[in-house]
Amino acid sequence: MSRTGTISEKDAQLMDLNNQLYVMEVNLMKLETELKNANDHLDVERESNKTLQNALDELEEMLGQKNAELIESNENAIKANSNAQLHKETVFDLETKLTLQGRELKDTRSKLLSLKSKIKRLEKESSELLPGSKFSSPQSTPTTTNLTSPDSIPKTSSV
Repeated sequence: MSRTGTISEKDAQLMDLNNQLYVMEVNLMKLETELKNANDHLDVERESNKTLQNALDELEEMLGQKNAELIESNENAIKANSNAQLHKETVFDLETKLTLQGRELKDTRSKLLSLKSKIKRLEKESSELLPGSKFSSPQSTPTTTNLTSPDSIPKTSSV
């Protein structure tokens, strides 16, 4: 094997190994670049994850506040409904009482008119039995005349 024109087998192997080394170095640089890019992308994703986690925490806090406000609002609505129901019951009780008092007033007026009629009848009988008594003259009993008139009774509204 001559050294002048042909490459020796060792030189060919050495060149082949140098070529392989060069390819490996290129691949290594390519892989290092990909690794750096992946690390950069990972850093961006981590930062994005932090931002999203902060936003999620804020939303959860807001949700908790809104939930507490909703619970308070519901409690206030329940209290308001309870107070309104109590007020309705009080109004109903007062209306019932007013109705009963109106009936009592009507009955009392009826009894009063009956008693006035009875007084008038008794006064008349008394004046017939005792012609000189104080009940014999209509002038001596102005209150008697007023008592017998239904218009003399003050009226209140009845239910």
